[in-house]
Amino acid sequence: MQSDGARGGPRSPPHHLEASMRIHLPAHRYLLITALLLTTTALPAQASAPPTTPTSTPDCTPGVHAAPNATCISYGPESNLGAGTVRTYTAYRSGKTQAVGVMLDRTALQKLPTSRGKHCFDKDNDSHISPTTACTGGTERPLTFAERPRKTGLKWALLNYSPYGHGPQHVYDTPHFDVHFYLQPKAQRDAIRPGPCGVLINCIDYARATAPVPPAYMPADYEDQGRAQVAMGNHLIDPTAPEWHHQGFTHTFIYGAYDGRLTFFEPMVSLAWLNTLARDEKQGGCTPVKQPTRWQRAGMHPEQYCIRYHSKRDAFSISLEQFTRNAM
Repeated sequence: MQSDGARGGPRSPPHHLEASMRIHLPAHRYLLITALLLTTTALPAQASAPPTTPTSTPDCTPGVHAAPNATCISYGPESNLGAGTVRTYTAYRSGKTQAVGVMLDRTALQKLPTSRGKHCFDKDNDSHISPTTACTGGTERPLTFAERPRKTGLKWALLNYSPYGHGPQHVYDTPHFDVHFYLQPKAQRDAIRPGPCGVLINCIDYARATAPVPPAYMPADYEDQGRAQVAMGNHLIDPTAPEWHHQGFTHTFIYGAYDGRLTFFEPMVSLAWLNTLARDEKQGGCTPVKQPTRWQRAGMHPEQYCIRYHSKRDAFSISLEQFTRNAM
């Protein structure tokens, strides 16, 4: 639908009525009507960008689509982490998806678990599972949405906390969170088995995970480095990112793949960076997400990811935003 602005704004009255208005209306009333018309025309532009962050936006009524020009947020169920909780949220405006994210209480960063992960494999075949070398994934929290974010293809989310980071060394080996937003059904992700290949992944599943994504669907600058992992899939890397050039890891963006298809969007953020935001809220913001030439599925896809601290709620949000409709 076109907005009033696209239709040329309020229609002018016929010439004979316009002349009558000029002749019979006192000057102060004519000026008042003109001002009201200009204000009414300008309001939609001012109201076109209501907040979509979880600070001051009202909760959506369950099962009810947002009213025209209204913004609301739908929250998923909470899951415990550290001394706090985490949960998903989806922001809508006029019924359209504006943001999909995960919110962490600031207290979730306290008393964090130290496990390297529950996905383990005896890679050395010595009948011993070493928690430091034979397990991966860190602490994970599968998260559901109150309802699937509309027209995005997103089905569920997975939050992982890695207390020691992970490879490659000197790049991502610091404490951090991996926030996966999955296009792939959870049952298919759960079926990715442990084994001796890649990052403790079954070798048959490794071959499926590293099946090439067709060039047209490969995001710009990303490459397959064979970083396929049990219970996740492959991780496509952008080697132009700052952390690959000795600039330190604060946050980055990874694409997931399996069977030659993109399967998840993954913002990664260091624990140190979240603590920095808690001290200086203004450093939070958004970063562009590099896009493929074409998408394998039609629908809405994110063009940026955002990491923020919200002092009013004493919570962090890690989100996908600026969803744009794309054809196949």
